[in-house]
Parts: sequence; C-alpha cells; structure tokens
Amino acid sequence: MGYRAVEGNSGHFDWVITPCLSHFDPKDNHYFQGMEKRNLSLDGGINTQLRQGMMEFNLAVATDLLDKSNGEEISISLGNTYILANWMSTLTPSLGIKWQSADLVNYYYGIKPNEARANRPIYIGKSSLNYYATVQPICLPNVLLYLLCLSMNTWAKRFLLALYLRRKKL
Repeated sequence: MGYRAVEGNSGHFDWVITPCLSHFDPKDNHYFQGMEKRNLSLDGGINTQLRQGMMEFNLAVATDLLDKSNGEEISISLGNTYILANWMSTLTPSLGIKWQSADLVNYYYGIKPNEARANRPIYIGKSSLNYYATVQPICLPNVLLYLLCLSMNTWAKRFLLALYLRRKKL
C-alpha cells in the first residue's frame, strides 16, 4: 500500500507500507518448538522507479515501523521491458540485490542460546546481501492485470538456512 508522491514521464516516487511476512509461530512446525515466536510487522519507506526507454531502475528502502525487528532493508533492481504485441502484454524480467540489516536477519532467522538444541545450533544473524530475479508479466486488454510476479528471495533464504542447519547436524 502506498502513496504516489511524484510521478513523471521517466519514473515515480512512492511512500509505501508493506507487511513483513517472515514470521513464524513455534506451533507451526515441531522444528520451531522451544523458540520464541517471531511476529508479523509492517515496513515503511520509499519506492522509486526510473525509466529510460525500455529499461527500468528500482530502488526501495524500508524500515520496521512496529519495532519487531528494528531492521532495515534496501533493494536495487534493473529490468528491461519487452512488448509482446501479439498477446497485448508486456514482460519485464529484472535482476536485483537486497541488503538486510543484522537486526532484521537476527530477529527472523537467528537462533538464541536458549533456543539452541543439538540439531539447531546458535545462529547470530549478520547483515545479508541477497541476489534475486523477478519476472513481471502484464496483460493489457483493458486494465493492467498482474498475472505473475516471481521473487525467490524469501523462499531461497529459508531453503538455504535449512540446508545450513542440516549440514551442521551432519
């Protein structure tokens, strides 16, 4: 959810509020038993997009508004839009980098000493730099309709954390 503060021919600047969905409840899975609940939060910040021809540059900066993690994140991406005239659609693949502060990483992914177990070692989160790819198709018959937006960032982090913890167990 946001407010478009500035819009021009070559881009826009928005104030945004988005949910931070990297939460869990120890009741969700037996692996989380003995861990403190990680709560949902709201992130607030800015999102800006600059366009030059078919290329687009995106910058997003957000901070935790509800003081759950007290974390911040910054995303930068570069994409190129392709017009699919026969299908009255556009396709915008992009590549990006997302930095997340140590506070954010430690709150959602860290394992405190009192939460550690034989198969779940202590993990003190540090700031992270993650790479991601998205594909944004848009169908343009009458109204802009978002069909798909793939972002592997959250799922990839969870998968890599699970692999790391399993490897430590061995």
